[in-house]
Amino acid sequence: MARAGFFDDNRNRAYPFLTGTVGRPISGATTLINLPNSAIVDCGFTFGPNVDFDHKLHVVYLKQLRRVGNAFFFEFASTCPALAYATLTFTRTTTSDAYLTEFTDSGLDGLSLSGSEVDALIESTFQSLWTGFLVTGPLDELTAFVASNTTLTGTLADCVLEPALTRSSYKSAVTSINVANNDRTRYENPDYCPELVWPFPTNIIFIDSVFLRDLVLFQPGYNADIKQNIRDGSITFAAKVNAGEGQPCEEIPLFDTEVPLAGISGLLSGGPACGETIQTINGVSKSNFTIQGSNGVQIESVPEENKLIIDINLAGVAVVIPESLSPA
Repeated sequence: MARAGFFDDNRNRAYPFLTGTVGRPISGATTLINLPNSAIVDCGFTFGPNVDFDHKLHVVYLKQLRRVGNAFFFEFASTCPALAYATLTFTRTTTSDAYLTEFTDSGLDGLSLSGSEVDALIESTFQSLWTGFLVTGPLDELTAFVASNTTLTGTLADCVLEPALTRSSYKSAVTSINVANNDRTRYENPDYCPELVWPFPTNIIFIDSVFLRDLVLFQPGYNADIKQNIRDGSITFAAKVNAGEGQPCEEIPLFDTEVPLAGISGLLSGGPACGETIQTINGVSKSNFTIQGSNGVQIESVPEENKLIIDINLAGVAVVIPESLSPA
């Protein structure tokens, strides 16, 4: 929080506006470029995640200053096209305390928009287009500067804000969530077998919900792990065996457009059921096992039946028969 000494210094310089755009002596008609330096001693603005404010292309400036009776209205605008119909207005009176701080935003409440695109942007995301704060100094000079029931309208050369006092959060936050399922993992024949032909289109994304907003809760499903990092505001979705709801006990439900692949296993995936596959050998779990026979053990493969026969027949092994078992 800025201290009074900082505000005291700003009463005698152009800040928070660019030098040359405010505080000029009155010569002829009064305009906003003649605004006393003591009127505004600090301010700042933040743009929402849907506003593509670019510090190299866009500026913020005091568009209008109105006095109605003893009330002052400071209206700020930006040259960013997304804010063409959205301004921020701060209010003071002639008796307001020095260094009074006010915060405001361009939320839906009390905001009159004539631009359909801006209106649709706010209503679709419930995000403020921009927010800001204003600190005013002693208002004696301002009261003498603006007569009652007077409006001063600025130009892009008047009261232009220092670029360092604007902050863009464009595309830095999640404003809505879409939920969809990618096509499931499908069984593939070995290299020496013909490719499977599915009786329906594959590699289709199934859309469940779109533009989910407000309070959204995530719950991990089968073999899923969700972690939230409060330091950087991130949520990580990962696959992890037995995490979340654990291993699925049943086959995955079918979508309306899907039917099992005939002639293989009767399952939608085209492969064997979970209970028909070897997942571990002697407690070891791997994607690929190499099983090799030796003396006394023969390995026989039956590819057409997805079968592996391990025959312990002692072939090629010298067998010593105890004398007690020898034939008489």
